[in-house]
Amino acid sequence: MQANKQAGDVGADITERTRKIAGTRNPLPMSVRLYQDLQIAGDDASELLEGISRTYGTSFQGFSFSSYFPDETEACWFYLKSFFGFRDRTRKPLTLGHLIAVVEEGVWFEPAPEHA
Repeated sequence: MQANKQAGDVGADITERTRKIAGTRNPLPMSVRLYQDLQIAGDDASELLEGISRTYGTSFQGFSFSSYFPDETEACWFYLKSFFGFRDRTRKPLTLGHLIAVVEEGVWFEPAPEHA
């Protein structure tokens, strides 16, 4: 992480980046899921993660993009299908809070499993 960024600034910066890509002005809770709730996918998801990596030096080695986000073409199909009630249930959720924790840690780590 860059020395000029304080820990509180990291969360605010990642949240603001996420809000811009999602196209919302609404506050985002730490539990918001990037793909499932905000529809961030494909090139937008890639751009978000690459920008974070460049700014903070965060390593996403071991991160399986396709486990969390569809590519651009798939995202279009899932978006259209969502109008008919179909949801993409194959992707793991990646929350804003977990993404901030990854940036603070400096390396990718899998989220803790959700409890049913």
